[in-house]
Amino acid sequence: MFQLVSIKRVRQVGGQMYKSFRPYFGSICFIAILGFLSSVFEAIGINAFIPLVSFFVGGEVMGGGVISKYLQTAFGFVGLEFNLISVLVLIVVLFFAKAIVLLWFKYIQIKIRTKYEEDKMNTLFKKFLKSKWPYLKNQKIGYFENVLNTDVKKSASLIDVLAQIISSVTGLLVYLAVAINISQAVTLITLIFGGLIFLIFKPLLYTGRKISIEFSSVAKKISHRINEVMVGIKSIKAEVAEDEILNIGRGLFNKSKKLQVKQFLIQQVAVIGIQPLSVILIAVVVAFSFYQTSYNLGALIAIIYLIQKVFNYIQYLQSGLHTLNSRSPFMNNVMNYERESDNYLENIESKTGKKLKLNNSILFKDVSFSYKDQKGGQPVLKGINFEIKKGETIAFVGHSGSGKTTIFDLLLNFLSPDDGEILVDGCNINEFGTTDLRKKIGYVSQDIFLVNDSIRNNISFFNENVTNEDIQRALSLSELDDLVLNLPKGIDSPVGERGVMLSAGQRQRVALARALASKPEVLLLDEVTSALDRETEMNIHKSLLKLKGKITVLIVAHKLSTITDVDKILVLKNGIIIESGNPQELLNNKNTEFYKLYNLNS
Repeated sequence: MFQLVSIKRVRQVGGQMYKSFRPYFGSICFIAILGFLSSVFEAIGINAFIPLVSFFVGGEVMGGGVISKYLQTAFGFVGLEFNLISVLVLIVVLFFAKAIVLLWFKYIQIKIRTKYEEDKMNTLFKKFLKSKWPYLKNQKIGYFENVLNTDVKKSASLIDVLAQIISSVTGLLVYLAVAINISQAVTLITLIFGGLIFLIFKPLLYTGRKISIEFSSVAKKISHRINEVMVGIKSIKAEVAEDEILNIGRGLFNKSKKLQVKQFLIQQVAVIGIQPLSVILIAVVVAFSFYQTSYNLGALIAIIYLIQKVFNYIQYLQSGLHTLNSRSPFMNNVMNYERESDNYLENIESKTGKKLKLNNSILFKDVSFSYKDQKGGQPVLKGINFEIKKGETIAFVGHSGSGKTTIFDLLLNFLSPDDGEILVDGCNINEFGTTDLRKKIGYVSQDIFLVNDSIRNNISFFNENVTNEDIQRALSLSELDDLVLNLPKGIDSPVGERGVMLSAGQRQRVALARALASKPEVLLLDEVTSALDRETEMNIHKSLLKLKGKITVLIVAHKLSTITDVDKILVLKNGIIIESGNPQELLNNKNTEFYKLYNLNS
């Protein structure tokens, strides 16, 4: 049973490695050939020491078996005298050839490893960025970072382990062949002894794998905690929660330390333990050879060296298997993440080739939606119907959880309706490519994201089509002119990590400028005035009034005083639209929900 589990495990890891490294199969085969050549050159060079010693002890070439005879024949074939000098030259040439081949081996090895690392990081990063929003919003902070920085790198290091195993196996086979050529009896003893060593240390492989799986899990928890603390450090300090967070960190760091120590000790016991065992075997061989009159000194020196090399390769192989066993969980993590993300990729391009161009209206027709990943899957929107005409400014109001932001997520194709459809000029929104759709819709969320760069680059935001004129226009509309003029570097002033060098209101205005700079056909504003002072709020309000009729604007607002000039207000409650109309008409009717919300808000 134990052996069956072992074979199953080997096949499992082998299958995973084949899937991961299949594109590099040709290069891996080539380094296997180079590893074999390197071992052959060294083995022949070692075998050449047998006739070399014979020259010193008696002048007659003795021992060495078939290889020594072939060497003499080869020298005679090329017309060279088989003497001390020629054999020395041969040994030097063979070891130089081995060094060149080994260098080539290492060069290809590092190229494969770095190429795999680059390819896998590019692939995973692309799939992460192209994944659907419901999948991304459920990702733990720091998890993907850990996959890229830890799992991929440790998976890539398996190339080095594979190269080590290839080198060990080829070297072991070549040296065993040479040893058999010198003494079959000694080689048989060595093989039996080596097999016993593998059986003795075999249980350590399973223990090492369990520890590695646990360490991988702890590493992800550490990454998640660190990123979580970085995002919420201000709140942590304000709540004086540093010590509690520190204790959690200490617990994880301590567990990581203990697991690494255990893993290191297990690997070192298996590797270092082989050395004294090899000395025992050499002692047995020397004693065996002493009582065999057929052995000469050269053969004895060569066989002892070969045994030492065989045990070195067994040691390397043992170490490689332990490393392979401990790092295969990281490779498995990479494969699982890649396979999982494949199921959540967005349909970026349009199958019909249609481009979004709002000429008439956007229509929500019997649209229903529920978050299935939440307990119970309660509906957020229940068969809502409304129309937004081109150039209108529409505001959505209602209590938290009434479905306002969900409407925006549906328009941006972050989410898809459970029932009903969203039509743009009569065409279902799914007929447009997601990329084209989002380029035509400007979006400012209540969670502002700024990169640690200049104001200019935060407004253009990697969009090469945004010109300096577009940026200046956006600055004016978002009331950022005065801020930019008063900064030392103007528009090229840095905003700091997550915009910490700006006030909350300034960050929100930069985000608004970013949305306006791309000249969208539809502008979605989700609580954009929530963090602004009254004066700035009114200035932005005036700016938005300038856009009235020129661009379609949808607003989600809790500050109801900022939306009294919109064309229409839609009031949501429990996932349905309970009333709609002109702001003044709704305010004039004391029985409307908007009137109640407005006065409660005031």
